[in-house]
Amino acid sequence: MIYCPQSQALQDAYVHALVRRMDIYGDDGVYLDGTGGINACRNTLHGCGYRAKDGAIRTTYPVFANHQFMKRIYTAVKQRRPDAVVDVHQSYGINPAALTFADMLWTGEHWFHLRHTGAKGHYISAELSLDMFRTEFIGYPIGVAAETLAYRLGPAIKVAAISLLHDIPIRPSTPKFDGVWQLNPHDSTYFDTMTKIWKVRDNFKAQKTQKLFYWNNPDYVRVAPENCHATLLRHPDNGVLAFITNLRRDPATVTLQFNLGSLGLGGKQLDVLDTLTDKPVTLTPQGDLSIALGSEQWTYVWLRPKSVVK
Repeated sequence: MIYCPQSQALQDAYVHALVRRMDIYGDDGVYLDGTGGINACRNTLHGCGYRAKDGAIRTTYPVFANHQFMKRIYTAVKQRRPDAVVDVHQSYGINPAALTFADMLWTGEHWFHLRHTGAKGHYISAELSLDMFRTEFIGYPIGVAAETLAYRLGPAIKVAAISLLHDIPIRPSTPKFDGVWQLNPHDSTYFDTMTKIWKVRDNFKAQKTQKLFYWNNPDYVRVAPENCHATLLRHPDNGVLAFITNLRRDPATVTLQFNLGSLGLGGKQLDVLDTLTDKPVTLTPQGDLSIALGSEQWTYVWLRPKSVVK
């Protein structure tokens, strides 16, 4: 919703309606669209704006009121259901002071100019760089979980080549409207793929792993050629699940040199599996592996000790 939180009457009305809905229907949280943003306002009747010397009313930005409003929403939700989720879709104007009172950030609608076309040639990396993703999309600077909104960039399966490298999923959306909302046809491929990946991650017990991201894991794996990357999930018993991606414009044979000793896999007999194709992958005793990937194609490879029950 986009209206001025400086209006105490509007704040009260919204929070009252939210509380009533949770109490009557037992909602398990609230989805907010843009509520954490700060919009210019010059309505002097509720305390915004000011009159300049020339008599014109200038705009102001209700920063503190927005902070208070988000705090009230968060408090109302958590008082009723501590495990309920405050889910905020916030693109363009990331406001940490408001998103402090959120459990999840859904962002990625920045590319308004691409809303009908997607990235040119569907090469996502031309629009969404790794530096941009780490700055705006991972939620770390704010301290909340994050998911990526992909539809303006292109197919979710290709945006995932960047997003999943940061262990952050795409949340599919329904941007097409022909009388009724319809799922983006590109997202069906992503749904099918991720259904399989979720099962793999559950079997791997991914929630109990050490994450070794591409920017800080050179002691564990070396990746070539340039602009190909790997992020590793290391489990104390179940081995390593490696997310491998090719962010080049052209197909490439991605080579990885795993430091098996540093990963706790030295001297162990391993089954190595491409989890998307269910095909074995050859790993040399020295820890070398090669896999062919198209442009912005990705996969998960599981280095699993043979002692692990399948």
